Amino acid sequence: MKSLNKTRQTFLAFFSSALIIAILIRFGLFLMDCFGLHSYDYISGHGKTLFDTICTILTGSSLFALLATSGLMLSLAVATPLVYAALFAQGDKSLIKAQKALIVGAISALVNFISLIICMSGVFSGVQFDTIMSKSSGGVASLLMLICLFIAIASLIAAALMVLCMCVSRAEKSKCPIGIGAIVIPATLVCGLIVLLLTIMTFAQFNQASLNAPVISLYLIIDTVVNCALLIGAQKLIAKR
Repeated sequence: MKSLNKTRQTFLAFFSSALIIAILIRFGLFLMDCFGLHSYDYISGHGKTLFDTICTILTGSSLFALLATSGLMLSLAVATPLVYAALFAQGDKSLIKAQKALIVGAISALVNFISLIICMSGVFSGVQFDTIMSKSSGGVASLLMLICLFIAIASLIAAALMVLCMCVSRAEKSKCPIGIGAIVIPATLVCGLIVLLLTIMTFAQFNQASLNAPVISLYLIIDTVVNCALLIGAQKLIAKR
């Protein structure tokens, strides 16, 4: 019970800090707008792919907001597995449960999405926002695509949590002189290559002049299935004696 409370308190402080940073970033952007430091001039991105369109409409302030938000989201995605594995190494063996990893992964993904909304809200003008949204057909299909995107990110983070716990577990049993590095490096290479291939395929579907939500959702479902397979595989390796 004591280790469980410690785990909850650690993640509560961790995720709360991420949201506080997101609010501070948004407040800083608000101050920039108040002092006239924002610019809303941009080059039209009609007829281009999604990411080319985003690049063409970025102004100084929106670029700064995007970079700051991306930094926060990447830091959160990297730090979550590290904190999770550290708690596992300190004795909270309940963290090897797949459902617990998925819950933490979902919370991390949710905090990332909330941080994105906080930081980017009001940064784009109505015209800029409409230009981005013109790439999507809207409706139920687009909503399903966003849900699939959230689940894919949550499952990816969950898989990273379990793989890192597996590395800690195997390192404790290993007599290799370089310790956990002997486990982390090959695990990172193998899992990284798998995620890389999935990311390339999914990115190719997103980077279109007009998004096909059903096709993108299918690719995201494939991503989720593979992520869950990595999670379960790592869990079985932890349990293996």
